[in-house]
Amino acid sequence: MTEQVQLMSDEAKRVYVRAHGMLPQEEAYMRGDQQPVAGSVLTSTSVFRNSPLFCHALLNMCLRRAGDDVALTYDIPDMVKGIANVQDWAANTRLLQIEREKNPEFAAWLDARKMLTFDREHIASCAPGTLGHAVNEFIEESGLEMFFMRTDPPANDLEYVHKMMVNAHDISHIVSGFGVNMAGEHGINSMTVASLHTYFSPEFALAIGKAANMTCSTFLVNKLYNYPQGVPITIEAMTLGFAAGQAVKMPLFMVNYDPYLDMQLDDVAADLGFTRGPGKAWDQYDPLLRG
Repeated sequence: MTEQVQLMSDEAKRVYVRAHGMLPQEEAYMRGDQQPVAGSVLTSTSVFRNSPLFCHALLNMCLRRAGDDVALTYDIPDMVKGIANVQDWAANTRLLQIEREKNPEFAAWLDARKMLTFDREHIASCAPGTLGHAVNEFIEESGLEMFFMRTDPPANDLEYVHKMMVNAHDISHIVSGFGVNMAGEHGINSMTVASLHTYFSPEFALAIGKAANMTCSTFLVNKLYNYPQGVPITIEAMTLGFAAGQAVKMPLFMVNYDPYLDMQLDDVAADLGFTRGPGKAWDQYDPLLRG
């Protein structure tokens, strides 16, 4: 047999790969014989890929550094706009109805339409170590308003679900033990993703969980590329968050916290079926995950 003529020297191949990532024959192997349909505008079979607003938010959250020149929450408005751009409210409402019909506990929670509120005098009198004391301490130390978003009464079940998911974010930090620090945010977002997919159908979990999905997934990617020194604690937070989310009886935004206010935090978590995170102990890792 005649030996095949080598058209490119080894050194030329190395130079080409440095510039292009792979050789032409390698690229052809990966792409296969099928070619995507060409058109006048960028389209795909993914509603998310087709949304410039969603892609803009996802890309920025994945790749920008968490510098001190802007707030850590700077990208949240873009994220909310991107998610709104891909929501199918009619389809999501149908999914909610299916979920309501097959899950009596969820249906009862929807019917009760209980709002998340706290009696300041009561929580101020709660003993140290209790949930009520921790909530009061959080409000006094942070000076934050726990329910500053979605203040209007919900018009329907789906609006109620979204309202409670937003309003329960701060108390979820307290109850879960995933503190208000960088790793803690990743822990609670991971817990939320896991709890939604454990308690609800996959379709409804996606319908209501896009914000948690985006914050959870982009945090990991962001640290992998921008903060490699923070990857170990990121993986730990994700692992503990997923475990807690798979173990908890129901997503934390559905919990009626009134009976728990006078209970110790570890007892609250035990009753709900999960193990709490390390609280403020992860504060020390913030310099590895931002700046």
